[in-house]
Amino acid sequence: ARKCSKMETRSDSLHFSEVFEDSDECRRQFIVAVKTLETILNESTELDPTSELALTLSENCRLIRTCENVEVMDDVYHEIIASLKGLRLKKGNGDIFEFRRLYGMLLFSLGRKEAASKSLRDGLLALDSQFAPISEKQKVVLTYYFKVHLGTIKFWMSNFHSSKTYLVSCREMFLETQQDDFIFKTVVFHIQCLNYLAWISVTEEDIEKAISFLEEAVHIIEVAEVATSGRVPEEFDTIRHKVILYSSMAQIFQEHDCKESETNALLRVESLLKTQPSPSLESKKKHITVLRRLAELRVQSSLVESVYFLVSALKLTARMSESTGNNDLMDIYMMLLSEYNVWSRGHRPRS
Repeated sequence: ARKCSKMETRSDSLHFSEVFEDSDECRRQFIVAVKTLETILNESTELDPTSELALTLSENCRLIRTCENVEVMDDVYHEIIASLKGLRLKKGNGDIFEFRRLYGMLLFSLGRKEAASKSLRDGLLALDSQFAPISEKQKVVLTYYFKVHLGTIKFWMSNFHSSKTYLVSCREMFLETQQDDFIFKTVVFHIQCLNYLAWISVTEEDIEKAISFLEEAVHIIEVAEVATSGRVPEEFDTIRHKVILYSSMAQIFQEHDCKESETNALLRVESLLKTQPSPSLESKKKHITVLRRLAELRVQSSLVESVYFLVSALKLTARMSESTGNNDLMDIYMMLLSEYNVWSRGHRPRS
């Protein structure tokens, strides 16, 4: 129970793919997939546009795009899948599985973990069925996506054994497959896969393994940066992903009282946050938290460094407070200022 309750506090390290936490973004992506499905059906030679099946599919696609009620949406979704099974399309099956994948993720973002898990598991099983003629390369990538999502959902259901089974399989697939076959979206999902594997290792008290998974993820980002001469796609925010991975390391080290290792990980985070071209408000708040923690870690060994980190946090808080007028930030500023007044006079806090 202790481990599960700790997991609840780890969303900062774990929920870093927006697709999992932002239901609006999930819905937007799902609607795009529905529109693609509509285009496939309109262009299909297997479907008579005047038939009852075509009209039902068209109406159901319109309904699922606009429906707000999850129960109704679920009924419509299953009607669409049943119709598509009967249709046996020769083209566009990869897009149909993308539609199925994004529906599962939409359910997850709406808090329907059980339903999302079942939906994605059905999609994964359907990938092996005869009615889905898709290329082997497409099948490998789609299998990976379904498994990485299932591993994620099982983690948040606290089913760490099942989560690990899916994620270990993903890691093996990634290592076995030519990297060229994996587009950047897959690299992003794989970084997430390794982050979850790290936290599962923490529940198993295997800290060394946990850190090795996170280091492996950092290495994958660095390889991607080198392979593209630093011109990675805009949506693949390498700084943000590295911040998350080093934050995970710092959190693990903090929980196990490894102060020096925690400090080194946080120094990496701080260095990365400084280089962000246009940081969000959340990112700036994280930067203040990291500076505050570094000041705390350094106060016993180097008061000068500690005060430097506090002053940096103060300056950043003051700038943010001015630009946002946020009262919470003013409270943080006053707390930091009182600490600075004590520490700068050489009075170390009790550790």
